[in-house]
Amino acid sequence: MRILFTSSTGGHLEQLKVLVNELEFEKEVERYVLIEKSPFENKFKNAKEVFYLIQQDRKEKMFLFKFAKNILTAF
Repeated sequence: MRILFTSSTGGHLEQLKVLVNELEFEKEVERYVLIEKSPFENKFKNAKEVFYLIQQDRKEKMFLFKFAKNILTAF
């Protein structure tokens, strides 16, 4: 089974780290993580792979560019 965990930066990212690193499953599970690239240290010891998107803010002037790049990166 595969599970993709995703979160924006901040408090939810800290909660996501706990889920990925500490959550136990009865079956073998491949854990993947999708998060915004940030200057914070992102340690996911039980994740098979970590994918990064550009951090974006809707109020930024470059929002549409970053949003489009994130969409293209997702594929």
